[in-house]
Amino acid sequence: RRRCAGARCVVNGDSEGGEGGEWRSGAEAAALGSKAKSDEAAKAGMLKAKLLEFEQLQSARKKAEEEEQRRRQEEEERRRREEEDRKKMEEEERRRRLEEEGRAETSRRSAEGARMKKDGCGRKRSADGAKKRRSDEGALEEDERRRRQEEEETTTAPGRRGRGATLERRGGGETKETVAASNDSRADDGSHAVVMATEPTTGAEAQTKRISENSPMRRRPRGDGESEKRKRPELEGMVPNLLIEEATSIDPQEEMRRDRKWCRQKLRYTAALSLKRDLASSEQLLSRAAADFATGIAPRLSDGPGRTASAGRQPAGAENARNMRNQNIFIRTTSMDTNVARKKSKEQLLRRLLKQGAVPSIFPNAPSYLSSEKKPQRSTAATSSERLERELSALQSSIDTFQEADSIADCSLHDVRSRLDQEESKPAGFQFSLCDGKLCIYMLEMEPNFHVACYICLAEDLTVTFGFRGLPLKMNRFVDLLTNGKVSTLSQLVNIMSRIKILKEDTAESDDKVSHLLDMAEDLLEEVEELADNRTVSFALEQLKLSRKPASARRYSQELLVFAYLIYSISAAAYKTMLEQEALCLPSDRTLRSITARVGS
Repeated sequence: RRRCAGARCVVNGDSEGGEGGEWRSGAEAAALGSKAKSDEAAKAGMLKAKLLEFEQLQSARKKAEEEEQRRRQEEEERRRREEEDRKKMEEEERRRRLEEEGRAETSRRSAEGARMKKDGCGRKRSADGAKKRRSDEGALEEDERRRRQEEEETTTAPGRRGRGATLERRGGGETKETVAASNDSRADDGSHAVVMATEPTTGAEAQTKRISENSPMRRRPRGDGESEKRKRPELEGMVPNLLIEEATSIDPQEEMRRDRKWCRQKLRYTAALSLKRDLASSEQLLSRAAADFATGIAPRLSDGPGRTASAGRQPAGAENARNMRNQNIFIRTTSMDTNVARKKSKEQLLRRLLKQGAVPSIFPNAPSYLSSEKKPQRSTAATSSERLERELSALQSSIDTFQEADSIADCSLHDVRSRLDQEESKPAGFQFSLCDGKLCIYMLEMEPNFHVACYICLAEDLTVTFGFRGLPLKMNRFVDLLTNGKVSTLSQLVNIMSRIKILKEDTAESDDKVSHLLDMAEDLLEEVEELADNRTVSFALEQLKLSRKPASARRYSQELLVFAYLIYSISAAAYKTMLEQEALCLPSDRTLRSITARVGS
């Protein structure tokens, strides 16, 4: 009993006795306690060393990441410069190609212009040559027309001798020389006949030896195959008898067909040329030609170039008209238009212009659609754009007027108080007081005890401070209602009063009110921590800040990490139970294992 008087029971380092324990002295127990404390201190030091090493590793890894990021940025910058250089080279190459193409196009255009100029000179020379040829052809046609007129005048002249008179004077049997000639007369089929002989004969023999009028022998135009073969001389004088025999040996029908064909072609050409010339000359010539054709005195058409008309009988007007109808040539002297409305009067208007000083007037019998009154033109002020501009200007003027009336920038605190008293939209329950050069706007509460529920202090420079239940409010809660931290309008001040009154309402708990109370608790704990270095207050402040953040955004201090690891190393089950209870904001066991694994490696 005396041995155990100064001893106590220690079981596995605990201060309480139990089964399996042994009795030790107080000195031994103290030694064991100091040893346990030293072991804990060693473990804490080792953990701090590991945490320091972990932080160094984190900083080294961060530096490596920054270096890698800098290297990547430099690589991207180098690639960007290379891309810019490549684009510049491509742009220069494209510009060079465009310049080469432009020079090639310029040379091609110059060559094309020279070629076109050369072709234009050639065309001009060709046009001059064609013009000269046309003038020569016109001169030839004019000579041909003059020759035909002379032949017609010679043929139609009075006193010409007929075929019978010539035969009587040169016949009668007294001489053997006979000249038989037929007039350059036109038969019904359009053929001509001229035969001359140097054989002495009487008038009757000459009459029987004449070639038939249906198969005339006359000079044909160049280009005819038969005329080129025979090449007959001019039939103006005497020809040998061989010509008569040769003429009688030709087929009369074939010769007739050729003569008719050539006559038709000649008639078409001559008539068309004559009509074109007469119509182009004047209307008087056209009227004269129509009158000549109607009376049967139309001029005879010339046969061919180089043929002269011999004396003979005058062709009848009916034969000429019939020949013209056979050639499908018609001349109209009157208009065939039966529409009277299109006929224009040839008479001159008597009153083509208005009198001097005359003014057109409105006639009483005019139709209504021609005499309707002209409506006044719509002014530009009635358009939609003008109306919109007027509405916008009126709205802007009302906004400017309201802002001028709502501004308190140039008002004193007395004026602000008087305007608040007159304001109808301000929240009820606020009191106003001027003290120490500030306008105090506050609200009082009587229960559970008399105190100031909330307040607003407005200074001379319009800066403002807020408070709720004796504690100041942070400025960030009202930053949307202030202008650079100041109040500039009366509406801003009324809105601040309404927002503070919402915090004071004792209705359902709102997130805004809870957040405000937590802010107040943080402010109080920070003030206590500044006044006294208390680990309990620091732990409570850190837990309060962590509780207001989501788990993924929490950042733990070194003291809290060491504390959590000590608990986890002693009893992992107890640590997991604390996490499940959510009483404290602690790092997860996985986070602790990852930290210790990095430090140990």
